[in-house]
Amino acid sequence: MTASKAVMTLAGFVVLSALAAGCVSGKAMQRKETLLVAAGFKAIPAITSEQQWLIRTLPADKLSPITRMGKVYIVYPDHSSHVLYVGHDAEYRAYEQRAQAEGLESGAWESAWGDWDAK
Repeated sequence: MTASKAVMTLAGFVVLSALAAGCVSGKAMQRKETLLVAAGFKAIPAITSEQQWLIRTLPADKLSPITRMGKVYIVYPDHSSHVLYVGHDAEYRAYEQRAQAEGLESGAWESAWGDWDAK
């Protein structure tokens, strides 16, 4: 095999590996979103300027607590579809149980925010 063929083969392998990783990541995100809806989270299209701002500023693939009008909401932004998955503590707990049963990482919200609401 010539050096140029070896380089082309290696480049092809790298591209295919990157594409495969993207597919796996996308499927994992879809699985997470399916679990969120099954747990009671509402899928809300980001239409208003505030919702679009949340899509831009919230960390991807993380559940984040947001306080609005004195109520705490748990929000998961889907950056590619421009959808916010919104729930409360009860929906988060249901999601956490489903995620553990499915073998997905749970506790992302608590590890990211710590004991933020402790009294």
